[in-house]
Amino acid sequence: MDGRTMRNQMRQRNLQAFRVVCETGSITRTAERLGLSQPAVSQIIARFEDAFALRLFVHGMGRRLRPTPSARVLYVDVCRTLDAMAGIEATARLLADGETEEGGPAGAPEGGGLAPVPGRSERRDIAMKEIRT
Repeated sequence: MDGRTMRNQMRQRNLQAFRVVCETGSITRTAERLGLSQPAVSQIIARFEDAFALRLFVHGMGRRLRPTPSARVLYVDVCRTLDAMAGIEATARLLADGETEEGGPAGAPEGGGLAPVPGRSERRDIAMKEIRT
């Protein structure tokens, strides 16, 4: 495994850790689920908070962590990013196995053109509306 692949996996692992902490409210459960140490998960969350200059979690009942409104907005993008990464990996495997339609990947629009994808600002607006409701 080359250095670039390791860095990409680490970035993906960091996003996964953020997502699981949001979902479970627990550093311990996140560490167990991802096969990481508790200090490693705590460091990932601390680095996210430092990098974004945001508080992402507050302590709720007991030791449970609750995502802040900022974390909820980021959570939407993180989930979409991780889902997209999984989709890319699955598509690449299909392409490597030679599964295509009419010379293009399954699901490609006729004529080979690509359908526009909603812009990032549109996705963020949707997420912000969800938080406000």
